[in-house]
Amino acid sequence: MPRLKHSIATIVLGCAVTVGATARAELPDKNQDREGWIKASMAGKQAAFCPAVAPKDLGGGADPDFVANQVAKQWDGVPLAQVDLDTALFLANALCKFPGNPDLQAKLTPLWKGFLAFYGLGAADVADLIAAQTPGRARIEAPTRAPKDTRFADVDARTQALVAKDLLVTSYGMDFMSYAEMLDTTAAPSEHLKLAFVEQCVDSYHGSIGRWAICKADALGLDRARFDQELAVATIDPRDRLNAKLRFVRVQQAVKAQAEKFAAEAAKDSGVAKVIDALPAAATAAFADDQAKHGALLAWTFKLVDDERAHNKKLLDGCDATLRTHLATYLTARAPRTQDDLRDAFKDPVGSQLASAAAICFVRNPAAQTFWGRYALGFARRWGVRTAIWHALASEKIEFDTNRGNDGVGLPKPVVLYANGTSGSSSGTIATMKEEGEAFAITFKKETWKEPVCKVWKETNRVEAINFDTGKLIYRSYCAKQGFEKRSSTATPVTVAKADAAGLKVGVSAAFVRNDDGTAYPIAVFADKKRTKLVGAFGVTY
Repeated sequence: MPRLKHSIATIVLGCAVTVGATARAELPDKNQDREGWIKASMAGKQAAFCPAVAPKDLGGGADPDFVANQVAKQWDGVPLAQVDLDTALFLANALCKFPGNPDLQAKLTPLWKGFLAFYGLGAADVADLIAAQTPGRARIEAPTRAPKDTRFADVDARTQALVAKDLLVTSYGMDFMSYAEMLDTTAAPSEHLKLAFVEQCVDSYHGSIGRWAICKADALGLDRARFDQELAVATIDPRDRLNAKLRFVRVQQAVKAQAEKFAAEAAKDSGVAKVIDALPAAATAAFADDQAKHGALLAWTFKLVDDERAHNKKLLDGCDATLRTHLATYLTARAPRTQDDLRDAFKDPVGSQLASAAAICFVRNPAAQTFWGRYALGFARRWGVRTAIWHALASEKIEFDTNRGNDGVGLPKPVVLYANGTSGSSSGTIATMKEEGEAFAITFKKETWKEPVCKVWKETNRVEAINFDTGKLIYRSYCAKQGFEKRSSTATPVTVAKADAAGLKVGVSAAFVRNDDGTAYPIAVFADKKRTKLVGAFGVTY
């Protein structure tokens, strides 16, 4: 860290004083007339950053020599990055209290100049510095929580950071990736929000190369001018505004150290270079490609997430019809023919967004919502560059040439098997299908069959998803040993909305998730009675 230097030449915010023999001669001899010397030390023109308070009424010690030594001692050997606002204001107070003492001014002015230069404070900050030193002023109390029912993408810069803080654990079990998703949530994230994210990256997770890969672009792109503009229009106490600017610079210093550290490692280790450069670049390009191909679909799903975060269910009215339109386009392009194909269709960035949107859309249909919730498990509610990089890192097997392999880029590996069935479901061949208002009442034929079942599951190295509530990877499993069991049953009757009944008719085999009241949502429509070939799902045929 840089240390204070008395020779720093920079702005002094109006702290111009007369130094030298002439000024010194104007002061009484401090050994013969101490009181007169102190009084003369308080006379003279104060700097522009001083409050409109007579020097004698300012706080602090009454003896210039004592004050100068006390202040200088506080700054001796202290890196500027560790100087807090109160220490700086104590220094400013000394300069303001004794504008006519050339020894004190000569001793302390370089410290003040160094502080201003390091933190980028200038003429625009004079009013805040004055207010921060004014005794007895009324403090502006800033809100500590975001307003209720606030759409994240529509709020001001500082409120974005408050919203993010409130939502820290809603989508992920760790604050770092919660901030990442918040940044991905809006097209123009504020510098306040970026700074909060980067601070989590370089402070809380300073040893993680994976976290650095995700936040690197934001960290190196922090914009001080934009940050100051956001502060300028905010209703905020002057002390809070100054502290925010100090915090910004401290984070920048930490970023610089982090960048140098990992750049040096990347030069020696191809694995490190892959993590911090190649994988993020590829993930960013893939995300841009998805946006180009599926912009309308993704924009709709992103808006749906924002609507839901506004805690107003009326905003979701009618979304199921739009969902079917997007599902039809997406599934027609993918044309999944097996259950595995269908599941895989919703495990990429675009498909996972549709699944998340569906889980939100069916807020009044528990069975459908639960089904889509399982399909969306382990994926961000809102996909973006940072979450794309996260998944790319977690899904890649990375080899390091150094001990960086112990970094923990990946997560603990649990054993997760796919279930053979779920409760609240109906699956069978349709026997009858009768209109009941805006729905069809469906019954099923009695069936006897031999059903393939898995006797032995084995786990692969393929990442299926990430459970962000627990911070663990979910790996794909496959059936290593299959058997057959004889089944005989008549599926429980269901009622299906006409809008979701595409492809359903007597003699067709289909599967549904079922609510307690008998209403159901179609999750598969088959072309054959053995249920091996899909031709539709979710109210869509393809």
